[in-house]
Amino acid sequence: DLAALGGCASSASDDQGAGDEGGRIVCGRCDRPASACLCDALPDEPIRLERGCGVIVLQHPNERKRKLATVPVLTKALGSCDVLVGRKFRAGQEPVLDEAYRSAREGGADVFVLYPGPGARDLAREVAAVPRRPWTLVAIDGTWQQAKEMFKTNEGVLLPAGVPSARRVSLRPPEGGIRMPLRTEPERGCMTTMEAVASALGVLSDAPDLEPRILAPLAKLYGVQKGFSPSLKARAERGIDYKGSRRQRLVAGGGGGGDGGGDDDE
Repeated sequence: DLAALGGCASSASDDQGAGDEGGRIVCGRCDRPASACLCDALPDEPIRLERGCGVIVLQHPNERKRKLATVPVLTKALGSCDVLVGRKFRAGQEPVLDEAYRSAREGGADVFVLYPGPGARDLAREVAAVPRRPWTLVAIDGTWQQAKEMFKTNEGVLLPAGVPSARRVSLRPPEGGIRMPLRTEPERGCMTTMEAVASALGVLSDAPDLEPRILAPLAKLYGVQKGFSPSLKARAERGIDYKGSRRQRLVAGGGGGGDGGGDDDE
C-alpha cells in the first residue's frame, strides 16, 4: 500500500525522525520499517503504572538480535518498564533490581517473578490474598530453553531466602481471546513475553483496559507479520501454535508440512 507507506514515512520524517536501515525507511518512533509501522497502535504517551509499581525484564543477550522480539514493542507501550540484558545477574550490581528487593526485604512491597512450573503460585490468588501495596513484576525474556537456564542461574537472586514477599508466580491459562504466536511454541498455553507481561499486569492493576492497551501494538505487529511470513499465516489459519511432535503437526495440519517446529525469528 504505497499510500500507507508514504504516510508512515512522512510522519516518521516530519514528526518523529526517520532512519535508513539497509536501504529501508525506519520509523523513528517505533523503530520498525515504515511498511510495518506500529505507531497508530501505540498509546500517545507510554503507559505509566501506579506509583511504586513497575516491570523489570531480564533479557537474554540473543533476544536483542531477533526481528520479532516483543520486548522492544513492550517498552514503547509501557513506560514503567526496565530491561536488563544478560545471562547472570548479581545482587548489588543492578540498581533497579536492588531497589525492588530492598523494598521487599523491608516488607513494604511485593516482587512477583513470572516463571511457570512446579512451585509457582497462581498470581491472581496471590494478589487477592495480600493488601494492596507497591509491587514489581519480573519477567524473563528468551527462548523457552534460555528462560529455563536463566531462571536456574539466577534463582538465588530472584527468590532470595528470607524474603517471603518475593515469590514465583504463574498465570492462569487464557480463556478465549486471540493468541499471537510469533514463534512456534513448545506447548499450548505458552505466550510471548509481551503477552505474558500484559496478562500479568491485567491481574495486578485495577485498570480493566490496561491489558488490551498494552497488547494493541503487538496485535498490529502480528497482523502485519502474517502478510510477510507464510509459516506464521499458515499456523494462524490451522491453529498450530505449539511444538508438538511431527506426527501431531501433520495430523493437526491435515497432512501439510509446517515450519519444522523452529523459532520463526531466529
